[in-house]
Amino acid sequence: MALALVGAGALAADSGQEAMPELAGNSITAQSMDPRYEEVRLLFLAQERGMDLYRVGDFEGAHKELEAPAANGLKVAQQIMAFMYMRGEGVQKHPAKGVALLGLAAESGDRSVRRQYRKALGAVPDQYRDLVEQQVRFYIERYGMEAQGITCKRANRPQSHFMAMDCTKEVGDYPDHPWVP
Repeated sequence: MALALVGAGALAADSGQEAMPELAGNSITAQSMDPRYEEVRLLFLAQERGMDLYRVGDFEGAHKELEAPAANGLKVAQQIMAFMYMRGEGVQKHPAKGVALLGLAAESGDRSVRRQYRKALGAVPDQYRDLVEQQVRFYIERYGMEAQGITCKRANRPQSHFMAMDCTKEVGDYPDHPWVP
């Protein structure tokens, strides 16, 4: 059984700038009333609160809210954390760590996040590129889809021709790694 956690990251069509990841819809179903799903539901809600705090510029608050969802494989939280590290928003600026986190978020297969990752990785100096890619693999081992019970697929957004990435987190006993990018 899975609880759907829906998120998407996109590039702004007109400006060519990064857009904030948006939740395509709230897919919390009746099964979320099952007590086994409470932990997953709370992760989803923490991700939403973190996104809201990020949007209003409370980066420290956003970081605190997004740590648990990111550590538990939620791709939107991981993508926002990547931006925070690349830009130094609420954390010490560390572009290489941000690019590696963006590689982790790109694991979902979301085309726009993958484009953002390829572009960011292309800006990494050659002598550091292998190190960044090695860090991506380390993050995927700890916080990746397989390690944290996440599955993602492309889905239509309601009343739109745009596609969103629809990710679910299975209820289960997954490794509990603290968020230490």
